[in-house]
Amino acid sequence: MRKHYRVGAVVGTALAAVMTAAAFSSIPASGTATTQSAAPLSSIRPGTPLQVAGGQPGAPGFVTNTQVSIASTNWAGYAAYNGTTTFRYVFAHFFVPQLDCAGVSATIPTYSAHWVGLDGFATGTLEQAGVVAACVPNSSNVVQPVYAAFIERFPLAPGYPAITVRPGDSITVKVYWNSSRRQFQFALSDLTDGQSFNLYRSCPSGSTCRRLSAEVISEAPSSSSGILPLADFEAAGFASVGITDTAGSGGGLQSSHWNTFRIVQESDGTNLNAEGNPIPIGTVLDRPTPSYLNNSFLDYWMPANG
Repeated sequence: MRKHYRVGAVVGTALAAVMTAAAFSSIPASGTATTQSAAPLSSIRPGTPLQVAGGQPGAPGFVTNTQVSIASTNWAGYAAYNGTTTFRYVFAHFFVPQLDCAGVSATIPTYSAHWVGLDGFATGTLEQAGVVAACVPNSSNVVQPVYAAFIERFPLAPGYPAITVRPGDSITVKVYWNSSRRQFQFALSDLTDGQSFNLYRSCPSGSTCRRLSAEVISEAPSSSSGILPLADFEAAGFASVGITDTAGSGGGLQSSHWNTFRIVQESDGTNLNAEGNPIPIGTVLDRPTPSYLNNSFLDYWMPANG
């Protein structure tokens, strides 16, 4: 039987208090051992485009500066999208969540990814950067939490820059379309230990990176077999979210220049729990809180994953 934790810093009604960066840093830790290596992550995709649970995003007629709730089988968080609006910048600050790997078996690892990106909401490409947190077996077949920074230009495979991230580290991350270079800038800084990367990459050959959305997401990664069991990250807090469209209009999660989609991860019957069993259709697996100050929110892992 797995143990399940509620995050003490976010229990109760004082949401305003916990939606600051200082409150995010106080989220209690669980688990004991950690490793920092991308090797066990070589077979997964930290991020893939949104998979909608019933219906399609971006339906015409939505009014800007409103919020629409949708269900997804792999994403939870917020996305900005307005059909024809193109985006050039998305930024967020978060603390690397500490995993609870209790009860995870070596034969059924669990995974999570926390990232910001452009595209992927209503397109087949996705440009993103963030952190993977997974419960995977080590060389002795003992399950341990693994944390790694990543970038991905879907449909290309992810890359894992050679920096170390640890649970509790304070992270800033951005994805920016540099129109003069015709490249995407992927930048992540670990404010706790000073490590960072700043990489420029082009749109994958043969793809059209339309930049029709900007998003801040916690995701259940995928492999060739489908969506993987979601690791128990308890809660992931995002703050200081900033989004800018190509016209130069800026905002937080919600703006008069785009529609805002609040995305809840739900099972479609094929999502698996940490025991490898299918989760019933409609079960909530990962839920974002309402946004605070239009730029901060928490993503909650749900015990139904356990």
